[in-house]
Amino acid sequence: MIPLTEQVHLIPSKTRGCFPFAHSFLVRGETTALIDTGAGPEIMAAVNRAYRPDLIINTHGHPDHIAGNALFPQSRLAAPFEGRETHGRQDLMAPRLMEPGPLEAIWKNFVTATLGFEDREPDELFYDGKVFDLGRTRLTALHTPGHCLDHYCFFEERTGLLLLADLDLSPFGPWYGHRESDIGQTLQSLDNLARLRPALAVSSHEEPIEEGFGERLRAYGEIIDLRDQRILALLGRGADLPALVQASPIYGGHPFIPDLIRYWEKQMIQKHLVRLEERGLIKAEGETWLTCCAVE
Repeated sequence: MIPLTEQVHLIPSKTRGCFPFAHSFLVRGETTALIDTGAGPEIMAAVNRAYRPDLIINTHGHPDHIAGNALFPQSRLAAPFEGRETHGRQDLMAPRLMEPGPLEAIWKNFVTATLGFEDREPDELFYDGKVFDLGRTRLTALHTPGHCLDHYCFFEERTGLLLLADLDLSPFGPWYGHRESDIGQTLQSLDNLARLRPALAVSSHEEPIEEGFGERLRAYGEIIDLRDQRILALLGRGADLPALVQASPIYGGHPFIPDLIRYWEKQMIQKHLVRLEERGLIKAEGETWLTCCAVE
């Protein structure tokens, strides 16, 4: 474990934060709490043997963050209110996070075989502004949608610790690959976080950030504009959506779980197309998208 404060420790995932696993965070206070359970089944089982958490807190409902919930049967499970209808239930999560149809089966096999996901429904729900009083550590839940509807970060005001979950400030940039994901909400969530000025910011997939948080946050948001520019460049002579997905301006290829990655890429590209059309920069002619100068 990597100490972040006197009581909060980062538990690196089996892939050192790389998808499809995610870091977890252990709070050893008057209440022992574990934030997210996606570090890997073996790691989570070892954590349960050693610390027997009283409480599990999920930052949001993505499988790489909640796959190990069922390994903690003695722990109460707190989950975001916004994901209450599907949280922890694979049969309901699949059509929400993937389009109903063949991709559902691929997704279910992936989260089960690769992540060891087992169903576990929450015992309680929390809202924006909820304070988890764990003793000296008091975590305030901050609703930060855009990545998905039920995404939360957590701030510990006394120490200035900010847990970013999947707003990871990585070079890849923000992820908004579900139908419910939203670019505008993502940018608003980043603006809201910018007001906090944390002493230490830690995400579920990257190394802790001790300095330059504001600059990292701005650069992260600017990647959205860079993606706009990539897509505009691909539309110089016009292109339809399948051609844009094949060109892969977001991921730069689909070597890993290609069916799922292509689907997420398509969702993200579609959101950029709507954004660019609303700005008057592109226009659709049938199934083909063109820059406005090409249309004229």
